[in-house]
Amino acid sequence: MTVPTSTPPESAATGDGARTRRAAGNAAALAAAELVGKASTFVLAMVAARLLTKDDYGAIAYGLSLGTLLTVFASWGFDTVMQQEGSVDTDRLPKLLAETLIWRTGLAIVFATGGVVIGFDRSSTPAIGVAVAIIVVSCFADTYFDAIRSVATAYRRLGRVSVALVINRLVTAVLGIGLLVAGFGVVAFAAAYFIGSVAALAFGWLAVRRLGVRADFTAVDHRALWSLFRRSSPLAVSMVISNALFRMDTVIVQAKLGDAAVADYAVAYKLFETGLFVSWSINKAVFPEMCASREQPSKVRHMAERTIGLLTAVYAPVAAVLLVRGDDVIALLFGSQYAGSSTRPLQLLALAPLMFGLSYVSGSVLIAFERYMPTVWASLVALGYNVVANLVLVPTYGIAAAAAVNTTSYAIEALLMLVCCIPLVRVIRVDRAVAAPLAGAVVLGLFCWLWPGPVVLVAAAGCLLYAAVWYGLVRVVDPAVAEVVGHVGGHLWRRLSGKAPA
Repeated sequence: MTVPTSTPPESAATGDGARTRRAAGNAAALAAAELVGKASTFVLAMVAARLLTKDDYGAIAYGLSLGTLLTVFASWGFDTVMQQEGSVDTDRLPKLLAETLIWRTGLAIVFATGGVVIGFDRSSTPAIGVAVAIIVVSCFADTYFDAIRSVATAYRRLGRVSVALVINRLVTAVLGIGLLVAGFGVVAFAAAYFIGSVAALAFGWLAVRRLGVRADFTAVDHRALWSLFRRSSPLAVSMVISNALFRMDTVIVQAKLGDAAVADYAVAYKLFETGLFVSWSINKAVFPEMCASREQPSKVRHMAERTIGLLTAVYAPVAAVLLVRGDDVIALLFGSQYAGSSTRPLQLLALAPLMFGLSYVSGSVLIAFERYMPTVWASLVALGYNVVANLVLVPTYGIAAAAAVNTTSYAIEALLMLVCCIPLVRVIRVDRAVAAPLAGAVVLGLFCWLWPGPVVLVAAAGCLLYAAVWYGLVRVVDPAVAEVVGHVGGHLWRRLSGKAPA
């Protein structure tokens, strides 16, 4: 059964205001799901860090990094092609989904097997080897959910699929915490990841079927399969490089320093990684609108600037708190055993989410205009720097060096991509987008430094001060960002309060 030939209801209104509201609604759906999901997995990580040994916790972090690196070969850019082409012509989604699933299954069998072998080879005990293998397989299961979510993204109907993501995170967290508290070890903890991935896949598949989209395997032939592979190959190369950039530091730390060092680094990295859902959620909602507006480059530029402003508004205050009170944050969340060893890496990673966000947004602009190779070259330069710097610095300076290299790698990638965007949309005014939130973050940082009280109380009061300073400035400097904040905030509140339709 194919998707209905009529266009989605959302596409009927094509004005700027309608696009802003539509993107805000989708961003709110994704952000609400990711917020609940990330909170669940973050609590799970805190419990695991306290109840597992450092070697076991480090093995879980290594398995996630290894699995994420290998799954990119099964993903191969197919999902982005579905989003890009399906957002323009929804009639193509059933055939694209079928082609993607065929390719994904064949590639997953090969690379998942390789991941399991590597996991056992690098593990110090059989139990850790089994745990790493389960985590790797879970990562590959998640790629099937990514395909389903890409269909919903192209169709601009992200509500129900976002619920499936919440189910994934909640099932994993509840099972994982329950098993750990009951005294089960690292293998049972890894099994919770796998069960959560399968649950999300089942509910996500049902959500997409309710949209009327089913994989049309009868329309697939070998020419179509090879055509999809060729179209997605430039994206795949970029994704391989980007994922290597995201996870290579953990792999190098494990190879050079062992699982215990990975655990110390994973605590700091978890705080960095958790915040990336903001970049993903907002950019995922804006990307289809960029693709639809590429005949009007100025609109794409304005979308990019507003997105960067919104991301900075979220990341800047977090960075200020981590830079000034990082030691207290780690002790509160993960325990005193990590406070000393993970604090400096956390401080050096404080600005990494913002650098990642800049890179993500500028990369989306390039992909929206089908300029794939600049993203490949920018990511390749950043990865080359990352690998060389980590191999040279980590053995001598430890995990602090890995954190510093990670942040500067994303800064290099973001700068190169922003330069590559100039011929397409002219200069993206990053300075105007980040001025107000950075000013507010400076005020917040001073506030946290001057008041040495409990970190939760200080951070909460400081964020209220930050919000007042930022919102007051942004209404003067860039009112368009304030408008987007209003739309996203309204949609997010209705999602969380249950007053918005799925």
